[in-house]
Amino acid sequence: APLKGLYQELVKLPGKGEELLGTAIQVVGPTIAGFVGDPGMNPSLRRPTRTLPQVIQDVEQDPLVQLGRRSQKEAVEQAPPISAAEETGFFTKAGRGAGSMVPYIVAPPAAPALIGLESFTDHLTNDFETEKAKGKSEDDAAKIAFAKATASGALQAAIFEFLPSALKKLGGPAVDKFAVNFV
Repeated sequence: APLKGLYQELVKLPGKGEELLGTAIQVVGPTIAGFVGDPGMNPSLRRPTRTLPQVIQDVEQDPLVQLGRRSQKEAVEQAPPISAAEETGFFTKAGRGAGSMVPYIVAPPAAPALIGLESFTDHLTNDFETEKAKGKSEDDAAKIAFAKATASGALQAAIFEFLPSALKKLGGPAVDKFAVNFV
């Protein structure tokens, strides 16, 4: 069971990377383009101002985000299945936790930024849909989703940055999953 959980997390990594890259390009890319050159001097850098719902829609429609999500889904479908009894077991959770930590262990200097971006990405579209389901307008739902996603991403990155080095080796997601699953 722990190996199945570990395997399912590892096979999702390339797709998760694509999803995070696509989100970063859509959310941060226009801001960086504005810093690279003066839009007044270079009309090709001008981009119409997007509303927050448009940004979320751009993220959802980004080819890298779509490819990443599809890749993750297909990878898990092709992985050895985990039974319902195994799914709730400690060893499966431990395997999944270990697999989700690999990017942070492989690239320690980038770990806080990766954790922050992952948290931002996970919250952005989920919170947007949740708020719309509660009856909020698209603008209000987007404002709330961006606020929650930004706060969550910044908090995760800050927590990981200031963790003692022994805990950093465990990875931020492991600490988060421990808190959610066992406390």
